[in-house]
Amino acid sequence: MVRTVALLILLAPAAEAFPVPKPARTPNVVGTTWEGTTQWSSSRTTSKITFAEGGKLIYGRNANSNHTWKQNGATVTWSINNYSHYTATLTGNTLKGTATNKVNNSAVVKLTKLEEK
Repeated sequence: MVRTVALLILLAPAAEAFPVPKPARTPNVVGTTWEGTTQWSSSRTTSKITFAEGGKLIYGRNANSNHTWKQNGATVTWSINNYSHYTATLTGNTLKGTATNKVNNSAVVKLTKLEEK
């Protein structure tokens, strides 16, 4: 028992010498604009979206109140007119994920963050 305590006392300073790095903080997407493609089974669409303040989504030039978004860490979800729903993972300047709509179509989504002007 004494040896175990002595060993722990000796190793304690070594643990402080090698701290575990904190994970990088996921950036908030509010105020950012993204452009990319959604590949549905029968079509491919290109779109531009902006994650505006208050959970409002601007789809193209349309800021319809039924376009909404949320972010939880690196996961970003959004809905366009309560018809299609998207879930994507934020990695650097890319959002990749999936989408579904009310008629049970599914899609693959890939968006790239546009540089701020």
